[in-house]
Amino acid sequence: MEIKLDTRIYSLDAIKRAIYLFAPQAIITPQNNCYVCITTNYNVDEGMLRQNLLDIQLQLDLEKEFLPIRNMLVAQALEPYQEIDDLLVLKHND
Repeated sequence: MEIKLDTRIYSLDAIKRAIYLFAPQAIITPQNNCYVCITTNYNVDEGMLRQNLLDIQLQLDLEKEFLPIRNMLVAQALEPYQEIDDLLVLKHND
């Protein structure tokens, strides 16, 4: 089975992740500068593969777009409490 995918729509990272899920022993071959051909011996539901590929591409795009915000939130959450004495006083007065 052969499936042709446009790399202007899907990143190679997304293609590799989707192919691994649907056909782990598939071969990815560059066709020209904007297409890759997926060759596999598995009987792959191409519609499901393309739907999964879109999901993975969206996850990668969102991760890339919001990674700075995520990193900032994680850094703030893991930052040690600066005014530990104030926290102890509040806890003791309760």
